[in-house]
Amino acid sequence: HHPSSPDNNLSTLILQFYTGLEFNPRINPISLYDAKMFCYIFGGVLIQILLTSFFLLHLSQFNHSFNTSTLIYFILMSYWCFEYFYHEHVHLYTYDFFAERLGFKLIWGCFCFYPFFYTIPLWPLLSLTPPSSPSSSSF
Repeated sequence: HHPSSPDNNLSTLILQFYTGLEFNPRINPISLYDAKMFCYIFGGVLIQILLTSFFLLHLSQFNHSFNTSTLIYFILMSYWCFEYFYHEHVHLYTYDFFAERLGFKLIWGCFCFYPFFYTIPLWPLLSLTPPSSPSSSSF
């Protein structure tokens, strides 16, 4: 392909959309808020804590108790998230943080993939009923 051909321009635009244009774009040019850090904090970490908390709330309201597996998962995920914030300086030097640009791939990963992927172990736990419930003793 010749560099000025329409195919090359379209593929370049798609690649730029997917991988991004800037390494550390700011939300406001004057501010100190980094858009990539925003994605990691709100998408990658806080949404996971919220979803795990919603799972616990769902189990407490519909099963009328927490099962141990879900509580252990919540404790471990909370520890991981708080440790992530506490050792933030270490994460600032990981490959994805300093070498990737902010594009669709990173945004989709932080706001869609991470929250979905890290809650997969909780989905089977939602169907568990506590041992003392009437529905489990009828079998």
